[in-house]
Amino acid sequence: MHDYTFFVMVYVLHKYTFSELLPSLMASLTYTHNLIWDRYTLPLVNGVAWSLEVEVQFYIMAPLLARLFLLSATKRRTI
Repeated sequence: MHDYTFFVMVYVLHKYTFSELLPSLMASLTYTHNLIWDRYTLPLVNGVAWSLEVEVQFYIMAPLLARLFLLSATKRRTI
């Protein structure tokens, strides 16, 4: 199911208000929830989405880390 579906279901069930859910939805859609809130705060819309956020962030960082290892050992130590 998509995050929008979960958003509507949680809102219809009156678990949270629209103003509480919207920031969590926007953070989940941009995979930035764990960058905005602490690690103990799960997304309100789709709680299991936190693992996808970590995975996406890793795959964004992986080419940068690979590029770092192409540098000489002296430059890596300096960084």
